Amino acid sequence: MKKAALEVALDIIKKISHYRYKAFIVGGAVRDHVLGMDPKDVDIATNMPMQVIGDLWRCYDIGKSKDFGIVVIAAEGHHFEVAQFRTDGDYKDGRRPESIQVASSLKEDVSRRDFTINALGMNAAGEIVDFVGGRADLEVRVIRTVGSPSARFSEDYLRMLRAVRFAARFGFVLEEETEAAIRQHASRISNLAVERIREELFKAAELPGPLFAQYIELLERTGLLEVALPEVAALKGLRHDLRHHPEAGGNVFGHVIEALKAYDGSDPIVNMAVLFHDIGKGATLGTSKTGSPTFYDHDTVGVEMFGVIASRLKLSNKEREAISFTIGHHMAFHLIMEMKASKVAKLVLSPHWDLLTAVARADEEARGCDPQATEMFNARISRAEDIRETWGKAVAGGNVSVIDGNTVMEVTGLKPGPEVGRLIRLATTWAVDHNVTDKKEIEGFVRQQVAAAARPS
Repeated sequence: MKKAALEVALDIIKKISHYRYKAFIVGGAVRDHVLGMDPKDVDIATNMPMQVIGDLWRCYDIGKSKDFGIVVIAAEGHHFEVAQFRTDGDYKDGRRPESIQVASSLKEDVSRRDFTINALGMNAAGEIVDFVGGRADLEVRVIRTVGSPSARFSEDYLRMLRAVRFAARFGFVLEEETEAAIRQHASRISNLAVERIREELFKAAELPGPLFAQYIELLERTGLLEVALPEVAALKGLRHDLRHHPEAGGNVFGHVIEALKAYDGSDPIVNMAVLFHDIGKGATLGTSKTGSPTFYDHDTVGVEMFGVIASRLKLSNKEREAISFTIGHHMAFHLIMEMKASKVAKLVLSPHWDLLTAVARADEEARGCDPQATEMFNARISRAEDIRETWGKAVAGGNVSVIDGNTVMEVTGLKPGPEVGRLIRLATTWAVDHNVTDKKEIEGFVRQQVAAAARPS
């Protein structure tokens, strides 16, 4: 049976201790252990020289090893990042220290870490070593910086986003001075590389929907949301028509939060799609003749706005396509019972159908428990699935076709060209809308179209 990562790491630091060097398990692994969780990624800090470690274990360097004195030990099916005790020099760019010095002890090492809960150590006997009050903060469920909050955040602005993510992930609160410092320095995250912001946002989006909702709420409360995602922050002051969205007092931002809470999974793409599904409402607010707010074409505008966001955050083409599809079609989902079958087919046969339904379900459930609404939602799903069952075999690359080009040319005498493609599309739409699966009927329809086009007007 494979040993747990923490158990193997303890064996490693025991061996290091045998050679009269100091070694500790450090960071998130110790935090998770104290919280009763099974650590997956386990890091080790030591004063054993890297070359000695390389003699004792099978190791390989990582990209930053030359700068920081770090190797990775491969042992019993696990990998452990092993670093020498160190202290950081001055930070001048809000990202990385100008220099790094080797330290002699764990106490010096943890003084440079971000939060007290991440600054715990574990010795070879499995005992917790705590120089900064991290264990007490775990017990009272608090996120607190090591030392001055302003100093820690000025060193690396990303720590502000990390503080909020940890608070949401564990259900902790931000310590008062720590939160105040985030508010004070929130604007500085605009100086971060977009790749770092993207990575942090997607780490948060891997949380279950309700926790991701808490993360977004904390971003808003601390002023980080306006800098990281100003388009989402712009939804805060918007009001829905209470007849359609009574939740959260009719607040659009509140609706998005409730929709995230309604999603019980932890797929980051679903979370992001839910977060952005109403993004276009910030740019389409209008007023009806009765004085109610309107958001005409917010789905179309939302796709355009998300394109800007996706470029800014350097999302992959796959991520951009999936989320854009969902934003652009989340309103169409609500019209499935009224739509022609051919249009429903394009939705249900899309590779993003499952994503669309997940977002639509969260959007619907955000409004509260309504048996009639649930029944209607299920009816939409049922109709779409019936259409997929009937026409699924005719799908190629997401496009429905019920007759091929060779057949069209055979029954009409046409030569290859645009007209053949037009007839395929026309026949497909007709067949799906009229639920015609008989090949002879479809061929007859094609002949009729050619004959009608040939008649003098």
